[in-house]
Amino acid sequence: MTLDELKQLSETDIEKTDYSNLVNIENIGIDFSVPVVKRLLDYMERVKNPYCFLCGNIPVKVRFSEGTADLGQKIVRYFSALKH
Repeated sequence: MTLDELKQLSETDIEKTDYSNLVNIENIGIDFSVPVVKRLLDYMERVKNPYCFLCGNIPVKVRFSEGTADLGQKIVRYFSALKH
């Protein structure tokens, strides 16, 4: 996934999205036996849009404030924290 693709995904309007097209992250398992980078790539491939997804029946739109860590940095920190 390129940076341009990520930027485009970040602009998805959750209000206008057909929820049946969103991935439910409760169905995405994480294999902790593989390196963090592989886990991250696998997650990104399976979630389709890391900015817009379902958590159970709840639609989620992820946004970040300007000047903070970008999504990639936050996901790496998240998976690293799970390992500990």
